[in-house]
Amino acid sequence: MAKNKTNTRQSTIMFTDIVGYSKMVEKDETHAIKILNEHNQLIETIIRKNSGKIIKHIGDAVFAEFSSTEDAVNSAIHFQNNFKDRNALCRKDDYIVV
Repeated sequence: MAKNKTNTRQSTIMFTDIVGYSKMVEKDETHAIKILNEHNQLIETIIRKNSGKIIKHIGDAVFAEFSSTEDAVNSAIHFQNNFKDRNALCRKDDYIVV
């Protein structure tokens, strides 16, 4: 009789979300989409540089998986630092806060 083999692995899961995105869309959808595209480009680049895998985009959220907790944390730190630097050069209405 064959035994069922279960493959297991350890992963770190990350969800990101843009603070206030729904209100941004209500105010100016075209502008909100521009902000979302900028957000996605930066997030995707950082996730991939830190050996992460994007599982799915859910509206303004990103669902990602990392094989290492350290890589996930490094990604989160890089997000925050990059958005902080970016926001320092923008109007408050253009801030991206994750």
